[in-house]
Amino acid sequence: MEQPCAYSLFRKFQHLQEERTHAYKMFQEGHKIYLKSGPDYDFVKFRSLVKDITQDFKRISEEIISIECQLRALNPDLSVHVVAVQDYEKQHLELMARLQLVQQELQDNLYDSSESDIIKREVIRLNKGLLSVQEKINETMQAICYQVAEIV
Repeated sequence: MEQPCAYSLFRKFQHLQEERTHAYKMFQEGHKIYLKSGPDYDFVKFRSLVKDITQDFKRISEEIISIECQLRALNPDLSVHVVAVQDYEKQHLELMARLQLVQQELQDNLYDSSESDIIKREVIRLNKGLLSVQEKINETMQAICYQVAEIV
């Protein structure tokens, strides 16, 4: 009985991760549209998107925390990986938000070349950070898949 329950929790976790990935894409696309509305940015519309995305992230995170608590009793090793994914996702969101701010700053300072060079380096650094965190998420998800395969 433990195996199907742990497996069904894993499947729900996977589905929530897919929802989170979709929310990130919507967030990125919304930010691109927001940047195109400059220099008189349509902040009201972007703020509404941020509010909706924040609610999605909160709901997803709460559901994953619930799954992790259930898994902790069934399969503690698996729950540790779920916690790791949550931690990486928090870093991912923080980096993405910082990158969006820096991208707007770059767009606003496009004509000040000395300032733009500094900002461009920050964009590169943040993009590398995002890639690194995404790799960690993928590696941890792969480790979860291996553990689930052992219990099925």
